[in-house]
Amino acid sequence: MPQNNALLTFLLIFFIAFGVDKKGSQSEQVLSFSNAVVKLGPPSSKDASAYIDISNHSDSDCVIDKFSFPYSQRVEFHESIIHLDMMKMRVNKNLVVLAKQEIKLEPLGKHLMLIELDPLIRETHSSKIIFHSENCGTFDVVFKNEH
Repeated sequence: MPQNNALLTFLLIFFIAFGVDKKGSQSEQVLSFSNAVVKLGPPSSKDASAYIDISNHSDSDCVIDKFSFPYSQRVEFHESIIHLDMMKMRVNKNLVVLAKQEIKLEPLGKHLMLIELDPLIRETHSSKIIFHSENCGTFDVVFKNEH
């Protein structure tokens, strides 16, 4: 019994002194995701769009600088803008979610473009896009596929 108490005391002191590094862990809830949907469009379409609400619960801005998606050749972050009375899409390098803020990716605004789709996506009801952030971690987000 005294050995167990000594071990528990040692572990408690160790974790208090050194802590546990959870950087990149989704359990911290730095970012949360909701209303995730992929709009597939007609069967002949090689591209799709993805929409989602992202909330940043931390005191720091989160910069999402890469997306991974197994059903497309690449994922791009786009923003629809009006220029000379015409709607255009502009490719942005990063998606920034400001500290303690929420961002909505939605039609006619900021959104993800899934380029050169694998036709097999049409056989699934959901798919996963991975959001990579150097300063906030990696997040696997399940999207509902809508035809």
